[in-house]
Amino acid sequence: MSLLLSKLSSLKTPALRHLTTRFFSTSFSQTFPCFIAGAQHCGSNLRDGDVGNLKIYKNPSDGYIVTEKKIPMKLVEEMGTIGASNGWVATLNDGVVCLQDDLNPNASDIDPKRISLPPLVTLPHCQTQIVTNVAMSSSSPEDDDCVVAIKFLGSQLSLCRPARSFEWTNIKITDPSFFSSRVMYSKRDEMFSMPASRATYIGSWNLGEHGDTPKIQKLRFQEFPELVQSEWKLLDLCSKSEHLVESRLTGETFLVKWYTKRCIRWKGRMLTQRFMVFKIDEDGNAVFTSDIGDLCIFLSEAEPFCVRAPKSPNRVFFLGHDYSGVVNLHDYYPSINGFVSSANNSHASPPALEAFFSETAYARKATVLFFSLMGFRSLILQCLITTVIPQRGLTARFFSSSLSYKLPCRTMGAKHCGTTVRDGDIGNLEVSNYGFDAIFATEKKVPMELLKEMGTVGSSHGWVATLKDGVLSLQDDLNPNASDINPKRISLPPLVTLPHCQTQIVTNIAMSSSCPEDEDCIVAVKFLGPQLSLCRPARRNSEWTNIKITDSSFFNSHVMYSKRDEMFSMPSSEGDYIGSWDIGEHFHNRKVQKLRFRNLPELVKTEWELLDSCCRSEHLVESRSTGETFLVKWYTKRNSDNGKMKTERFMVFNIDQEGNADYTTDIGEICIFLSKDESFCLPASFDDGYDNYINFFGIDHCGSATVSNCFLLIEYSSSSITAPYWIPPNLD
Repeated sequence: MSLLLSKLSSLKTPALRHLTTRFFSTSFSQTFPCFIAGAQHCGSNLRDGDVGNLKIYKNPSDGYIVTEKKIPMKLVEEMGTIGASNGWVATLNDGVVCLQDDLNPNASDIDPKRISLPPLVTLPHCQTQIVTNVAMSSSSPEDDDCVVAIKFLGSQLSLCRPARSFEWTNIKITDPSFFSSRVMYSKRDEMFSMPASRATYIGSWNLGEHGDTPKIQKLRFQEFPELVQSEWKLLDLCSKSEHLVESRLTGETFLVKWYTKRCIRWKGRMLTQRFMVFKIDEDGNAVFTSDIGDLCIFLSEAEPFCVRAPKSPNRVFFLGHDYSGVVNLHDYYPSINGFVSSANNSHASPPALEAFFSETAYARKATVLFFSLMGFRSLILQCLITTVIPQRGLTARFFSSSLSYKLPCRTMGAKHCGTTVRDGDIGNLEVSNYGFDAIFATEKKVPMELLKEMGTVGSSHGWVATLKDGVLSLQDDLNPNASDINPKRISLPPLVTLPHCQTQIVTNIAMSSSCPEDEDCIVAVKFLGPQLSLCRPARRNSEWTNIKITDSSFFNSHVMYSKRDEMFSMPSSEGDYIGSWDIGEHFHNRKVQKLRFRNLPELVKTEWELLDSCCRSEHLVESRSTGETFLVKWYTKRNSDNGKMKTERFMVFNIDQEGNADYTTDIGEICIFLSKDESFCLPASFDDGYDNYINFFGIDHCGSATVSNCFLLIEYSSSSITAPYWIPPNLD
């Protein structure tokens, strides 16, 4: 695990007694940062158990030295720390976060400071097991006004003042664009800030006036660099993370876009491909720059920092899980992309603990959570959904018994119509045929609870999933062809949460057959983060098979079932390889297929620039009628006028068994259906001849796009849909 340590507190001569004088001079606090390389086991004691001598080195190319300072070895183990800021590392055990100065080489190892924060409180539909990063408003949590911020993966942000109040202020962030964002503290604005997932705007929070509603600053990007087609295409295949950093010396704020790509030839390690730095003014203008003066920016998996470095100016130093390096912004490309090895540290988890150490603060390397979310603008034909008075006379005709064998429909909501003892409030299910803009109210009655926010967590084959008190249930209530008198509701085994995982937030679910009552049906649940869980509901004494995915490129991926391969598969966040799992051979060790993208479209600069500013998600979908597998890249962007997402473009790639991913504008006589549920394909015969189409359905928009011309979309803007699912025909 790597840490990025920024800004040491003022040095005291006794604190340097263990360090090599040649490496750390008395002027260290005014010179360049250094790395924390881990620890070399040297014994044990009653207080800390196994301890080791702290190892440090100055930069990625220098050898490390072993100091005499002793630290707990558990801090350099996997997930030993979950964040750091201002010289304090954070640990999380049994729901309690503790700040401690053990990894600060200038702090005492005889009497280290360890401050326990209030017990964490998990908000509804949130999780507090996986931390994105930690930030602090001052150099010590013992300061009276110091505020500690913890950003959890998902929607929760928690703030507290350790020296004042023994409780958290918990904020639930409703905008999913911030779910994987990293928090930083702005000294200038006296607020905690985060860039949205594609950095088109910044959200800021404090303990006072903003509460749950952030202050939003819209960014206007200007003066992108001149790149050739091959460079833009490479960046589109990269994972991208955004980092806000403030220079407290100059008062400037920078947004750094960090592009990385996994290299299979180097044992799957991530390599940095490029940085883009934008200087942000108070009006929200984000101007691309290749000159930040005599400043240097330091990035890792936590709060970045910026220092003045006249001898090595205008550089970005970076640390990842298994790589580190430096780039001169005049060159854009990394001049060092070395790998961090744990060969000399048998007690450190691979990769070994590394860190930068600078004048007053430090931050850690945490789980990498890069969304490969990019986008491209296309010509949109906007059509508002016409409000239609429910026509109950159409119900029997519209939902005939043969409907599921002709056209899929989408769930739009329910109109309250009464209560029952079994389900409480109920309503008439409302659906829409994707070929029409009308919403039809059926006579089928469904629990209104399913249509509330987070009432369902996924859907597959017309079965929606609910999650309550750690138990996942599958039910056919939202299938208009299923009975409302005797709905099927199948409870699965209680979930088991693996260490350092969470089972509160679900990415999606998938099923190997159309009914969980089939004896061989396997249900897969992909949770946000590293856990994938599989079970066979129809088997006696069914239980979950839980898989911990170590590759962070899959932490946000959507799972699908391949009938052809008889495995559950997911694209990586970059979309450049596919991981597959099953309950048998590839249980713990996934099968990996490297993708080779070919024939990418030629776009002009303004199109690439827009693509770079949009969110992108990857979806695997299999055509059971043709045996083909497609990777669909879905580019979306938030509309600044109404805050709703808007689809900009799709790119479709036909994947063969050798891993060639050929860009295509012709998928033949089939159509693809994308939404929050498991993606699927249908022959054109189900679509009255509308072949070569993508039909999409999001929380606040839906529509269709021709694969032959992804610039032309027909998009319907809708009110918020809490259960945006396609109900397909029987696919078996």
